[in-house]
Amino acid sequence: MNVSEKRERFCEKYIVDKEGQNFTLQGRDWVREKLWLPLDGYKYWPVDFKKLCDDCKAKSGELTPSHKPHLCTNEGCEGLEAAAQQVCVFCLPRRSGKTFNIAGWALSEIFQRNNRNISYISASEDQSADLVMENFSGPVLSNPTLDRASEVKGNKIIVGKTNSKFEYLSTSHKSVTGRGRSCVILDESRDISARVFAAIAPSLLESHGWECNRGHFRSKHAENADGDCPLCGDELVPWQSRLVVMSSAGLTEGSDKDWFKELVEFLENRMDKNFYLFRADTEDDLNPDINKDQLNAMKRVLGQLDSMKSLVSVEFENEFTSKGEDFVTKEEISRCIDKSLDYRKGGSDRPCVAFLDTSISKDKTSLVIACDDDDSMSPWEILRVEHIKVWEPQSFRDKIIDPEVI
Repeated sequence: MNVSEKRERFCEKYIVDKEGQNFTLQGRDWVREKLWLPLDGYKYWPVDFKKLCDDCKAKSGELTPSHKPHLCTNEGCEGLEAAAQQVCVFCLPRRSGKTFNIAGWALSEIFQRNNRNISYISASEDQSADLVMENFSGPVLSNPTLDRASEVKGNKIIVGKTNSKFEYLSTSHKSVTGRGRSCVILDESRDISARVFAAIAPSLLESHGWECNRGHFRSKHAENADGDCPLCGDELVPWQSRLVVMSSAGLTEGSDKDWFKELVEFLENRMDKNFYLFRADTEDDLNPDINKDQLNAMKRVLGQLDSMKSLVSVEFENEFTSKGEDFVTKEEISRCIDKSLDYRKGGSDRPCVAFLDTSISKDKTSLVIACDDDDSMSPWEILRVEHIKVWEPQSFRDKIIDPEVI
């Protein structure tokens, strides 16, 4: 049984939500594949992207639970290293269950693994306390087995058997300094200042090395790499700190809290071997308990109110938006589209103009060709759409638009 399977069994056995329902990943495969796996695993990354065979190109960017590289035997191919995901960024819609599911990961971490030190920070100290009681301390106190095996004391959950602990910190750059943390979780990052983020990151820099999974041995010395535990003989595995940055999208206001938006958009356009990004919207069905009819009704009506447009985009569609920004909503576009029409095939004998809207890894790339309509009294008075072509990044290798195809 691998680490992810052990986590899932632990959560199913011991964790309940605030309504008393047992933890389950049924209908939530994304938690296992896109939340927990990057936190525990690695990303295949080219040793030299100019020297990759087709097989390795297909595997490049995939997540793997193993720290071992993919050693390719094809001539001229340098293979793939397994790069740890040191910073995991999750931009997910509200009510997607991100806090409860990261709590399942964190609790299984401190109860099942040795020498873990996890810190949790939310937008305000009061909010942190409420979220911790609801998602972290509450499930521990409500389960007799977990309650006996730990001590919930103030802002900490301490597990003596594993020498691990969880704590929540106030949202102040002065309170987050320190060393020795194995993981830091920033929740509702859209409301956390850049100074707090900059202060917490250095506390993780010295947390790395090699360890025995049974907890017998842990070392920071490089000579222990790829060695065996001196007590049980098990293979030593690498360990290192992780920084988790979570939030839904927010309004951008030109303040130092815009760093989360900037980070998400940077990673959407420039992949990094040690950073992981998972971004979703309400169309991705992350939470099967969401009432889609009610959600769509709110988006349909509130999205037409001038005072609510930007807020609907943020809170219901997980899109970063500036307050008062002029934009066309999805509902307004839908009212202008006749879905029964098709584009003209075989070209046009009228003067045409083409519009190419490019993207890289998230947005679609589109090509629109319009012609000067026959009914125009003067040139380009009336435009007629002749052709529309759309490419989705998800349909390309590595989920990145290939300019050669366009």
